[in-house]
Amino acid sequence: MSAHRETSNHSATIEPPPRIGDPYRARPLRFLRRQDLGSWRVKVYGIATPGRVPRSELVEATVARAAEVLPDIGPDRPGVGFVIAHDAATVG
Repeated sequence: MSAHRETSNHSATIEPPPRIGDPYRARPLRFLRRQDLGSWRVKVYGIATPGRVPRSELVEATVARAAEVLPDIGPDRPGVGFVIAHDAATVG
C-alpha cells in the first residue's frame, strides 16, 4: 500500500502527516475567502497538510475570534487585514 493516495474529487496528493523528528516540509497557504467583519475587510487564509484544507469549524472559529478582537478603524488603521487558520490537528 502506497503512502500517498489520490483523492477522488481533485488531483491533490494527500501525504501522511509529519511526525516529530521528520524534516521540515512547507505547508501550502491557501486563500479561502474575503470576509466583512463589521467595517473591516479581511482576507481569510488557511494552512493544512498538503492535499488538505483546514477544517471548516477551525476557519469559522478563527474568523469569529478576529471579529471579537479587531480594534476600531481610525486614521492610522484603515480596516483591512488578514487572518490565518492553521490546522495543526493534521499532525498525528
